Amino acid sequence: DRETLADLETLASILTHLARLETLRFQTPGEGSARDVVAGLPIGLALARPASAADRSRVEKTLADLDREIETLGAKVRNPSFLDRAPADVVEKTRRRLVELEQRRAALTGA
Repeated sequence: DRETLADLETLASILTHLARLETLRFQTPGEGSARDVVAGLPIGLALARPASAADRSRVEKTLADLDREIETLGAKVRNPSFLDRAPADVVEKTRRRLVELEQRRAALTGA
């Protein structure tokens, strides 16, 4: 959103320095950009080099881990026993975590 973008642009020089970046631009991620979700904020990272086999392997492992956790949490929120017995705040936290993981997975796959 525009407010988040304005905040990030204000911090651009600090972010560039702390991350030791040559340049920092805020734009829609291009094809081949690494994607993720951090604290609910979708991000894309374009590097000057093509993705290596190690990078692709790491993404595949991350996706497998996400799939396992999504399946586990999905089973919980579909389980009537869990929904009846767990405190409301635990159920809500589980649902929020599931949404975050699904967003992260979608960002990693470019979906």
